[in-house]
Amino acid sequence: MKDLSPNPSFAHTNHAQSWKDVVLRHATSEHQGLSMSEVKARQAQYGPNTLKEAPRPGPLRRFSAQFADFLVLILIGAAAVSAFLGEIVDAAVIGAIVVLNAIVGLVQEGKAEEALRSLERLSAPVAKVVREGQMYIVEARDIVPGDLVLLEAGDKVPADIRLVESHSLSCNESSLTGESVPVDKTADKVLPEDTVLAERVNMVYSGTVVTAGRGRGIVVSTGMNTEIGKIAGAIHSIAREKTPLQKNLERLGKTLGIAVLAICAGIFLLGVFRNEPPMEMFMVAVSLAVAAIPEGLPAVVTVVLAMGVTRMAAQNAIIRRLPAVETLGSTTVICTDKTGTITQNNMAVVAAFAANRLMATGDVDLSAYSEPGLVGTHSKTANPSDRDHTGTGVGNVTDASASGELVVSRWDATVKQMTVSLAGAAMANDATASEEEPSGFTGDPTEVALVVAANKSGLDKTVLDTDLPRVFEIPFDSDRKRMTTVHEMSDGRYLVWVKGAPEIVIPRCSFALAAAENEELHAQEETVGGRSIASLVVELDNNRTAAIESVLAPFTKADSFMASRGIRVITVAYKIMERLVEEEQELESDLTLAGLLGMIDPPRPESAEAVAKAKQAGVRPVLITGDNPITALSIARMVGIADENTKCMSGSEISKVHPDDVDRVLNEVGVYGRVSPEHKVEIVSAFRERGEVVAMTGDGVNDAPALKRADIGVAMGRIGTEVAKEASDMVLADDNFATIVKAIEEGRTIYSNIAKFVVYLLSCNVGELVTITAAMLLRLPVILRPVHILWLNLVTDSFPALALGFEPGEADAMKQSPRPPDEPLLTRKRWTTVIVQALLIAFSTLGIFVYGLNATGNGAYARTLAFATLATAEVLRAYTARSETMTLGKIGIFANRVMTVGTSISFLLIIAVVQIPFLNPVFSTVALSFSDWLKVLGFGLIPALGNEFRKVVAG
Repeated sequence: MKDLSPNPSFAHTNHAQSWKDVVLRHATSEHQGLSMSEVKARQAQYGPNTLKEAPRPGPLRRFSAQFADFLVLILIGAAAVSAFLGEIVDAAVIGAIVVLNAIVGLVQEGKAEEALRSLERLSAPVAKVVREGQMYIVEARDIVPGDLVLLEAGDKVPADIRLVESHSLSCNESSLTGESVPVDKTADKVLPEDTVLAERVNMVYSGTVVTAGRGRGIVVSTGMNTEIGKIAGAIHSIAREKTPLQKNLERLGKTLGIAVLAICAGIFLLGVFRNEPPMEMFMVAVSLAVAAIPEGLPAVVTVVLAMGVTRMAAQNAIIRRLPAVETLGSTTVICTDKTGTITQNNMAVVAAFAANRLMATGDVDLSAYSEPGLVGTHSKTANPSDRDHTGTGVGNVTDASASGELVVSRWDATVKQMTVSLAGAAMANDATASEEEPSGFTGDPTEVALVVAANKSGLDKTVLDTDLPRVFEIPFDSDRKRMTTVHEMSDGRYLVWVKGAPEIVIPRCSFALAAAENEELHAQEETVGGRSIASLVVELDNNRTAAIESVLAPFTKADSFMASRGIRVITVAYKIMERLVEEEQELESDLTLAGLLGMIDPPRPESAEAVAKAKQAGVRPVLITGDNPITALSIARMVGIADENTKCMSGSEISKVHPDDVDRVLNEVGVYGRVSPEHKVEIVSAFRERGEVVAMTGDGVNDAPALKRADIGVAMGRIGTEVAKEASDMVLADDNFATIVKAIEEGRTIYSNIAKFVVYLLSCNVGELVTITAAMLLRLPVILRPVHILWLNLVTDSFPALALGFEPGEADAMKQSPRPPDEPLLTRKRWTTVIVQALLIAFSTLGIFVYGLNATGNGAYARTLAFATLATAEVLRAYTARSETMTLGKIGIFANRVMTVGTSISFLLIIAVVQIPFLNPVFSTVALSFSDWLKVLGFGLIPALGNEFRKVVAG
């Protein structure tokens, strides 16, 4: 038996060999296939045609991973020390908070990645194979290298196959390569070894779909050795990286941990040096550690992120990983796919050339890309009332040949020559009606687009085909690049339609339909049937045809103009014959050129506005697609991703970029076409390596590795494959690029709110730390007990901190540049706020504590005053934390209703701890009088007033 070892590098050469060589190398037959015994042997050798799953961590491992955060480890340490010292209540409370935080995180992130199972669902469940000369329908998992597979329209390709025979075969490979147009396949071609995946026309690939024709081929790769298998391997080889918020919180946790250990050790040694009892000093050190660590921070961050997830889901952005919420807010580059993301993933006729006029539907603004001497934007025959009826931004014109320019005018399907062109495109067409399809038709996307365009113009294909029945055809194939149909007319003559590529059809034309001076251009307004079309063709053919040489220049210019903008051009020509002829040469010669029809997968209407908003927010969109570079650049210009200075690069060129030129290329190139999945990952990685925070959007299988490699992967929910969704961090339920912009704004708001409550919590905790330290240094009695600190950190502060998470975004959030990726969560300005507020909190608490001691000499009373004042100061401080720059007068004291509710609950809890008798022993407090509470309120206002004063001075 031949060596069939699944060597990936060897597999890459199948397209570079003749199909006969591939058949010999796989020891099979292009007619008989494999023998049953050989199939069994190869199944034993290669295993099933499935994709292997990577080992997945179990629930216990995923749960334990929630405790890997440095701040959480410090809390666990504090709980252990408290338990060791007999403070069981304190240890239990801290432990409960840590476990609760882990459970919340596990629930939110608990959806296991099902990328490989999704890939399996993309594979064909059954396939038709020939074995021992007989056709069998087998499960796709049972296919082996060397199997002879039969393919026809509608089949999912079960493995990577080298074609040995093809008949008008085409495949939709958009989910694998990003190419929006079905790819014509041919078995006989032998291609260069370096041919990119999207251009390997002699191969069909696992998971793609046959859209037309039929064929057969030899299986050359199965399972993990297929192109989809390589993508699966790439997904598993890419590790999840921490988001900026995770890195910031980790950095903060380490900073706090080191600071806490240093301060506690310093205070302990200072006390021992002053001959204080070591055990007492150790308890003070533990109290300081508990005071310095914001126990509620991990839980609050998790809950606020979860709230952000809920809000974003209401805007059709579904978050799959909690920390990814804020990553959007720091995004600096969006690497977006084209097909189905920026565009509609639906071919449409957007332009036509007929009667010497280039007409546009308005779906694509051709005038935006006019070039001097090629396309005009007005003419002497245009008048202002004709402008901008369909968004083309140009006027109408009857004849552009006199000026030598083409003039883009509004779409007018009643022009007789246009009517003929659309009728021919609809009749030389195999698309069929289908109630299941949104367009109403099914078939090749190009043919569907032509029928839809004709239908919108009042040309019903069913009526046309009934009135002018097709009696003969020469089908389209990738070698001929044209389709010819013959229709019987009511007078016994025959109408021949030829539809195909301009470079193929135009040379076969001897005449062309041209508009004569001052002629009546328009056909009747009512629906045009087949008999009317026949009459119109005869009328134009008799009176308004011209020698092709005299009118060819405008057609050529129109063709070049549309093609240079990535618009696929279809030429329609005809001839009238006295008798039925079935010979190709006679049918397709001396034709009359009717017109040109231009098609493209048009941009979504909202894409341009979304791109503009992204740019305003300082986010750079970059288009990365497997589609044709010219088409990609054209679409990028239409939506504003690219301008006249933006460069485009193909996948083959990416591999040749020298490392020293990477930065320059990233700056100059805004569009990447014909890229492979590996190229997408390389581009994303290059951006990340230079410090960019990258969001990658996509919908196909080919996008999955890059989605996972990016800081945040954004998949399309409607048209996106399950593979892309499972590899992503966020899914757009409406497939709307504009939703990404909304998500960026929400991400910035969430990050800003996280920063606000981190500053708030730290100022409270550092205030407690300063208070305890100052009291000890001043040789005052114990001012706060550990239970007070835990109550403040876990209960009193948590409600206002959560309320800060509901604060609406700043008005100018989307007018600011993204924050630098390496910017710490706590900037110098925020640290200053923390320190100043902490000092004011300590001043208020120490002040009322000293007052209580001097007034009564009762330590419990003074301690209660201090506890109540500290709690009140922290609650009131939350109001001023709602904005870092604007005063309460500008943002409104009660504008955040959640804050009002949260602070009210906190105040009630403070009062309960102090005033309810059975809680006094638990919290070492005594009841306070009304006048005492007024004093508490007065001292508690000092930090809040200080922060408002700072804003006024700074503002």
